[in-house]
Amino acid sequence: MDLSSVRLKSVSKEDVPEIVQMAEKIWWHHFPGILSDEQIRYMLAKMYSPEVMEAEIEGEQVDYRFILCREDKVGFCSFGPTEHLEEMKIHKLYVLPRFQRHGYGSGALHYIEEECRKSGCRTMTLAVNKHNSGAIHAYRRKGFVMEESVTVDIGGGFIMDDYIMRKKLA
Repeated sequence: MDLSSVRLKSVSKEDVPEIVQMAEKIWWHHFPGILSDEQIRYMLAKMYSPEVMEAEIEGEQVDYRFILCREDKVGFCSFGPTEHLEEMKIHKLYVLPRFQRHGYGSGALHYIEEECRKSGCRTMTLAVNKHNSGAIHAYRRKGFVMEESVTVDIGGGFIMDDYIMRKKLA
């Protein structure tokens, strides 16, 4: 894929409803079989409520971006600094179902990595569900390595059962 056709565009508070709609489509397409329907509903409500997203955007600790191919919005991502000096965390990286497997996620990763380098980061990190084998494989191909296994209680009787993956930037 030609990375020049993929760009990232900043998201504002006014764009939050569109991100919420995209998340609903992506999660209900991708996560059944990995998470229960109840957990998908819970996590969407918890992570993608307009109040939570607007607070993240206003707090400027999480940078939301649309993933664009030409002018089409094909997905979204978010990233921000961690408590560790020179480290950036990818919080979200999602591509709409009809655009998956066309290199848009890889293109977005490339641009996030460039943003990390510009801000002086030497490491990128992310959490990925242990049963999300496609994403784990894709991140490995892009140079991420598994560093630890974590189980986090997120309330409502649910947990996130993830691998923490990191990539050292040259």
